[in-house]
Amino acid sequence: MKIAHIRQAGSILIYVLMAVALFSALTFMVSRQMNSGSLGGTLTTEKAKLRSQELITYATAAKSTVEQQRTMLNVLPNEFNFVKQGEAGYDTAPHNGKVYHPAGGGLNVFVPSPEMFADGSAARGWVSQVGTNVEWSSTTGSDVIFSFVDVNDAVCSAINERMYKETAIPVTTITPATVFINGGGDDVDFEVADCTACNGRNAMCIETASGVNVFYNILISR
Repeated sequence: MKIAHIRQAGSILIYVLMAVALFSALTFMVSRQMNSGSLGGTLTTEKAKLRSQELITYATAAKSTVEQQRTMLNVLPNEFNFVKQGEAGYDTAPHNGKVYHPAGGGLNVFVPSPEMFADGSAARGWVSQVGTNVEWSSTTGSDVIFSFVDVNDAVCSAINERMYKETAIPVTTITPATVFINGGGDDVDFEVADCTACNGRNAMCIETASGVNVFYNILISR
């Protein structure tokens, strides 16, 4: 009787250990799926909407900041500078046109979530351009453009849905470096022929010629 009882207890112990092992494996797999889903193109709809709203909100704050700099500090469009603390020229006066400097715009630096970026991207984030003229703006003068580069597809789509009730991401012939990034290449105009869906829209998420998604914002149109 004792031997049988010992054998029975041993069998139960084996089953318990197997159950624990299976549960651990299942937990690990679920955790990996959740993590991969949060970093790549499999973001849930709700998370994509949340991240898109964060980008839209920050772009709105940036627009408000530069408008205040124009009004309060008399900053001209070509005088805006998006240099951050620790970068060359940040501590060199004048500071009026510096969007992130406390003596200028005082805008807080945005720390993006990895969920906002596309898989395998360079994850560039927010960039600026003050040397590009937007074709549908009122003059041929250069406009101030603020863009988030390397946007996740789901987030990009959610941005357009939030702003225009359109989930489609327009495919364009735009090269990000020449249109949206200061010093990224030879500046060229932002033309309707390169993005027909962009015409008249001062903010939108688009796919560029290199397959990179960009959420552009024209902060100052002139």
